[in-house]
Amino acid sequence: PKQHFKISMKGVKDGDFSMILGYPGRTQRYQSSYDLSSSYKYTNPTLINSFDIILKNMKADMDADPEMRIALASDYASTSNAYKYFIGQQRQLQTTGVIDQFSTSEKEFMKWVNADASRKEKYGSAVEGLRQSNLQMQSLEPMRSYMFYGMFQSGLMQHGFGTYLPIIRSYSAGASEGMLDTLAMAALSKSEDYLSSKSVNTDRRIIQELLTAMLKDTLLKNRPEFLKKVAAMGPSPSAAAMRYVDNLYAESKLLNSATNDKLLTKLKRKKIEADPYYMLVNDVFNYYITNLNPANQAVTNGLTENHKIYLAGLREWKKDTKFYPDANSTFRMTYGNVMAYEPRDAVFYDYYTTHAGILEKYIPNDQEFDVPAKEIDMLKKGDFGRYAQNDSLRICFLTNNDITGGNSGSPVINATGEIIGIAFDGNWESMIGDLYVDPAYNRTIAVDIRYVLWTIDKLYGAENLIKELDLVK
Repeated sequence: PKQHFKISMKGVKDGDFSMILGYPGRTQRYQSSYDLSSSYKYTNPTLINSFDIILKNMKADMDADPEMRIALASDYASTSNAYKYFIGQQRQLQTTGVIDQFSTSEKEFMKWVNADASRKEKYGSAVEGLRQSNLQMQSLEPMRSYMFYGMFQSGLMQHGFGTYLPIIRSYSAGASEGMLDTLAMAALSKSEDYLSSKSVNTDRRIIQELLTAMLKDTLLKNRPEFLKKVAAMGPSPSAAAMRYVDNLYAESKLLNSATNDKLLTKLKRKKIEADPYYMLVNDVFNYYITNLNPANQAVTNGLTENHKIYLAGLREWKKDTKFYPDANSTFRMTYGNVMAYEPRDAVFYDYYTTHAGILEKYIPNDQEFDVPAKEIDMLKKGDFGRYAQNDSLRICFLTNNDITGGNSGSPVINATGEIIGIAFDGNWESMIGDLYVDPAYNRTIAVDIRYVLWTIDKLYGAENLIKELDLVK
């Protein structure tokens, strides 16, 4: 390319300038205390529980079977990232006092609004509108989150949605025989792949535990019809869910390879519609289409309108404050400094880590903490080559740059425009960063570019790639 970054071999020290260029995902930093409270009390606990059920069952099968570990690795990693993100966000909502801070600010804002008739006319409904919209959203929870982050994430429901619903709905819409045959053949292929996969048993346990959790949840006031059917199957949530799922797998012809093939080959529409698996999938889908989604959309529209009024009022109230726009997946730049931090009393995190941490955390054959034998040997010997700093190999460093989901892989640049690292994560305290940023605690975690170079060069011997790079000593 005509332009390229040079790569710094100097490393970083506390206080050094750092800049990150990239594409952060989306933030919602101008919410109200009511929005944050709804997330804390209703949404986050439900989705954390749903993700925990999914991950726990996936992990058990991955640990027991190498093939399952490979098959589920991608789904497990993406779900795990979301799970950890919301755990971190929930911790910060609980400990930072940010909800009370926002509430205090809203009271001051309303004093300013009510002091002027024209302002009262424009902005007087904003805070109360947000309160009412959030009450309406809370009435949809926790079912809304169980559906979005639980049922819709399960392989059993995804298979049903993508395989059988298109056939029956096309049948009802008067599709031609040729079209129906095409859909049936596609469904046959999909179902053969799914029913022969090792994830079928994983999905069975996940759906049973999700149904149990939904039946146990005291916040779930209005049960949809499909959940009432489950509840009627036993004296307790766990017993009812177990019996329902046992019957589902025992009686469904669509969850049996031989009988499923017969139903699809000759397209037995009525038998498909009468199958307990199809009935569950159809009931869940219909509940979402006719009840949950329209209600959720109406509440979301109300929230959006009230947020617009509120933000317009904030901008007029605090004319001297720079209201930068929320991230929306477009190109952004953030600048700051390399910086350590103290998250809690008597706890201090230095601004960098070294190879010693890899050796300390190393667990043979562990999915997260295994390390190639060659790397362990080289780290123990101190075989760092030109990438060493004071007899150690630096692995990661912290900055107070403002990043979010989407920034992983973004280059971290020093004051002279050279790459010093690659941003890939945030600390626990920054998981609330999409909603609220506290510069004292929010940190970006970047891998030191010298560890990247060491891995390419010394560990894997790809010296040819190193020769192509412009290294600044």
